Amino acid sequence: MLIFDNESNKITVIAKDTGDLLFAIDNYNLDTGDTVTFTINSAVELETPLKQKVYTEFTDHQLLIHLTQEDTNLPVGTYLYDIQVDTADGRTDTVIGPAKFQVKGGVTY
Repeated sequence: MLIFDNESNKITVIAKDTGDLLFAIDNYNLDTGDTVTFTINSAVELETPLKQKVYTEFTDHQLLIHLTQEDTNLPVGTYLYDIQVDTADGRTDTVIGPAKFQVKGGVTY
């Protein structure tokens, strides 16, 4: 199970589940030369993230985040995530976050 709440940007996932999230950015088309970083951490401004994925390839100018079992293998709890875009022309913009990333326990393992 993977749920994205459009109102709050909260992501909810069952621990060790997989899923895909497709993000489009208002007023900007992701393209060659851009870098997008998706980070999960337990608090803001910690130097070492719990999980981090860096993307340089995009589908129809959108970001496809693929969460693997390794990405969601976190203890049950609520974390924070953000998505940062570094554009080819040198701009940096955090387009989402910090927002909640909630990991729930499952019955079947």
